[in-house]
Amino acid sequence: MCSSDLGTLGREVTGEALDPFRELGRLLLGSDRALFEGYEHLLDEPDRFGWDELCVLYDRLAVAAEGRMTLEECGRRGIEAPKFGATLGVLATITSPRLLYVLGDRFGLSRTFSHLVVQHEVLPSGQIRVDVRIPETHQHSDVFFRITAGILEALPKLLGLSAA
Repeated sequence: MCSSDLGTLGREVTGEALDPFRELGRLLLGSDRALFEGYEHLLDEPDRFGWDELCVLYDRLAVAAEGRMTLEECGRRGIEAPKFGATLGVLATITSPRLLYVLGDRFGLSRTFSHLVVQHEVLPSGQIRVDVRIPETHQHSDVFFRITAGILEALPKLLGLSAA
């Protein structure tokens, strides 16, 4: 375990990360509580909670989405959740693609998931590469990466910019 993880282990994720699970549960299963069975304490949206708990929700979402929508589409739909919509509306008036990903890292991924290692770089083509890593001290989640890919792909389009 990394020493920087000692203070946050079990509290790596902000409660804001739960809103898309409510929206996607409602869309895929007809109930905003459907994905939370056995984890009802998360419905109260704690300030912070554990990455391992979130991985359970990601796995449940993958099962619920199977045959209905791709995980990338879940990511795109998830950022349409009400709590994110207002923020995106403000960003749409003041941002460029590069600033969008810088702000998305600082106030999105890195703030919501304190344990992630996030880097971005502007390529010579003008495209932006975003590199997200889960430290070896934490459970790996392919579902997380596929959903995050959908989010990163959809962000510019939601702001009226060209798709990523």
